[in-house]
Parts: sequence; C-alpha cells; structure tokens
Amino acid sequence: MSAERCHVFYCRSRAEKKAKLRLEMDGFKVFLPISKELRQWSDRKKWVELPLFSGYLFVYCQPHQLFTVVGYPGVVAPVKLAGEFACIGERDIEAIERFLATGLSVEVVQGVFDLGTQVEVMGGPLKGMTGHWLAEAGQDYFFIEVESINHRIRVQVKKELLRAKKG
Repeated sequence: MSAERCHVFYCRSRAEKKAKLRLEMDGFKVFLPISKELRQWSDRKKWVELPLFSGYLFVYCQPHQLFTVVGYPGVVAPVKLAGEFACIGERDIEAIERFLATGLSVEVVQGVFDLGTQVEVMGGPLKGMTGHWLAEAGQDYFFIEVESINHRIRVQVKKELLRAKKG
C-alpha cells in the first residue's frame, strides 16, 4: 500500500472552505492556508479570511483516492504537473505555515520570473529560512517557491537581514 501524500486539487472559486469542511468530516486531512485581509466596504472595514492560494486545496490521500476527492462538492480536479499528479512537500507546507504565523503581509505571485540570489534570513520572525531574494520596484522581497502549483510566496524583508547562501 502506498503512503499518503498531500495532493493538490483545483477547487471552484470561493468553495475551498466548504470543500475542506466536507472532506474533514469524512476523515481526510486537508491543508488550506488562510490569510487575513482588511477589506473596505462603503460603510465599514472588515478583516476577512481568504485562502492564500485561491482555487487550490491540498488533501492528504493515497493515489487511488484522488477521484473520490474529486467527487466532493467544490473540488474540480487533481492538479497535474509534467504528466504526474501534483503533490506538495511537507517542507513547503511548514514554510507556508511559518510565513503565515509571522503576521507579516504575505503576497502570492503566480507564474514565472527570474530567480534571484539564494539567500538565508539572518534575523526576525523568518530567521533561518532559505529562499530567494528579488528586488522589484525599489523593494526587497524574500520568497519561497511552491513548485507544485507554480506560485511563489513573497514577503518584504529588509535587505540587511538577508545573507547570500553558500553552496
């Protein structure tokens, strides 16, 4: 019997939370990173919780359960990458959780851009993490890649807290 892995699924827009609850009720372990965002309405401001990766859900399951998961309302299909069903590694999950735990403003960037210098964070809440450095529009960012869905998570970090990683 093969081991459970965290598989990546496409979800209908704004159905991620309900799909997560339904899957968990049936015993699946689900990872749905949530970020808080301050939204402005005409009469008030309100903090809302939104999926960090809109349209994606991460479900721990065995390969033979992939299409069982797709049978749940809101779940569209398993993500394929290079002909294989996409999985997200535990290291990526831990990094995402750590980014969210800092309370810093985290931004998800989709698509491909040139990788910057590989760096290590030397201070602050992300101390010890390794990733890449990117200077964009006069701002310095530290980011990690989530290759299984072709997204990057970036956070603004002072350049003084970054050190080029050797080797």
